Amino acid sequence: MSPSTAELAGWVDRLSSVDVGVADAELIDKIAEPERVKSACAAAQAALTLAFVTSQTAGLTTTQQKQEGTHRSIAGQIALARRDSPFEAAGTSVSPRR
Repeated sequence: MSPSTAELAGWVDRLSSVDVGVADAELIDKIAEPERVKSACAAAQAALTLAFVTSQTAGLTTTQQKQEGTHRSIAGQIALARRDSPFEAAGTSVSPRR
């Protein structure tokens, strides 16, 4: 079962405050673990982006999917969610034009 939006927000809050008063070996482990979290988040974000693009283009003809306005609208929404520029979102997201 995937976490809810509220659960994800709670994880962000918990991860933003770390205990630095631990042994060096644990510090190294704590440095390494966020890398695993970032990788898992990137994979989840890619899957969610694909699901969003698929949802937004469902029922559209191939011509409609390839229209610049459709592409910009989807990229813009993804950019807002990712806090990226629309240009960045268009380049890294699954796009109906690709």
